[in-house]
Amino acid sequence: MKSRYCFISIMLLLLSATIFTACFKIKNKTDEYSFWPEKPITIVCGQGAGGGTDQTVRALAVGMEKKLGVAINVINQPGASGSIAMDFVSMKPSDGYWIQANSGFNKPARVMGHSDLIPWKDWYYVRFVSAVASYSVLTDSPIKDIYDLIEKAKKSPNTITISNSGVGSIWHEGNSIFADAAGIKLKNIPYTSGAEATLACLQKEVDVCGGGVHEHSQFLEAGKLRNLGIFSSVPITLNNGLVLEPVKKYIPSMEKDGTFGPEMFIAVKRDTPPAIIKKIEEAARYARETEEFIKLCKDNWFVPEIITGEEADRKGAYSESLTAWLFYDIKLEGVKKNPADLNIPRPADFDKWWPPKEYSPVVFD
Repeated sequence: MKSRYCFISIMLLLLSATIFTACFKIKNKTDEYSFWPEKPITIVCGQGAGGGTDQTVRALAVGMEKKLGVAINVINQPGASGSIAMDFVSMKPSDGYWIQANSGFNKPARVMGHSDLIPWKDWYYVRFVSAVASYSVLTDSPIKDIYDLIEKAKKSPNTITISNSGVGSIWHEGNSIFADAAGIKLKNIPYTSGAEATLACLQKEVDVCGGGVHEHSQFLEAGKLRNLGIFSSVPITLNNGLVLEPVKKYIPSMEKDGTFGPEMFIAVKRDTPPAIIKKIEEAARYARETEEFIKLCKDNWFVPEIITGEEADRKGAYSESLTAWLFYDIKLEGVKKNPADLNIPRPADFDKWWPPKEYSPVVFD
């Protein structure tokens, strides 16, 4: 009887120990990243200093620092439509201490042959703000308006120069959509950012200034630039009362395109622990609501809106579909691959294709 009692006691102790160990492991797994981050974080911006992506991500980083309690350093590695920064971060550990910042969900990377990384498969995106494309000229430019630009471009194809933020970049894409809709051919001149693209026009290096409203506005208000139109569904009124009219007012076929511009985001490698991704997303949401960030958006006509998770994955995949097939169909200089060979569906077939069989959303505990 006594030995039986001892046996039962031992079994109960073993069972208790097993339960305790299991609970400890579960708690330990939950708390594994509770102390993250424990050192500074680096955000690698794929666009040049001074441009819209650079401005917004630096403002976002300031707010994120307050939430996470560590320094966040922003460095610029422009080039290859943001792919240099993307590939650089892809080679870093998946620990949340390296984040890429870019615009447009890395959508031109594969079709331009810059990278083999798949946006919706290899990255977790936190899209936090967007901007509006703008087309401007010097105040004394012989180009009077959009109609005049189209007329001159039709008479002399590929002679009117327009700046962009790099081959295959968001502003290159916007210029291409505009030219295709207008039935003209413009000569695109690449720079490393929208800010440099704007400066190029001011320095008389190009005829037309590509870029965003946020990059043109101060020069439009100062009378140094004259706006031809913006890629928006509605007019925008600047602080001095100057009204910027949508391009669709002059080219009705662009009505379907609505508003076009970069969608700025930060992203971490998709195999980063979900607990860390969640903290990064929460920090970005916090930063977006700070007074400093709200003021930046208001002063520069940025549109703050957070998109994450499955919604961002779908938007990233669809953006790649639109851009890849546009570039391929218009035979854009620099396109290296056929989107079909990359299993990128045409926009018309996207809804049937999404989500692909290999897609798996990131799930937080």
